[in-house]
Amino acid sequence: MEKVVVKPAFSAGAFETRTYDFDAFAHMNDDYQQLLKSDDLLLQLFMEEILTQGEVSFVYFDKTFSHSVQKVPKEGDFRVQSLFEVPTIRIRPALRSWLKLSPLLMVFRNPFCMPG
Repeated sequence: MEKVVVKPAFSAGAFETRTYDFDAFAHMNDDYQQLLKSDDLLLQLFMEEILTQGEVSFVYFDKTFSHSVQKVPKEGDFRVQSLFEVPTIRIRPALRSWLKLSPLLMVFRNPFCMPG
């Protein structure tokens, strides 16, 4: 069954971030009624790969690539923030990752620099 992630548009540390089965919107609505009074929410499809492969972050400083890290959640959880004691592992991204990322980076007026 497909899942969705619902979270505040502005938050940190996975605050009020939850997953729901795709057809459980009525329950989700009940949970977030109070939060909607003061915050905007984001809704996104849950990527099952997060559970096994984790998240990869590409870190840039002054539009220049610095490094990449991977964070894999603990078993039974989907959150990868350090608050949940998830290790951050420095990695060298695969070429296919750069190829997927490149079109997004080109949206900016001054393109970001990929490492050589």
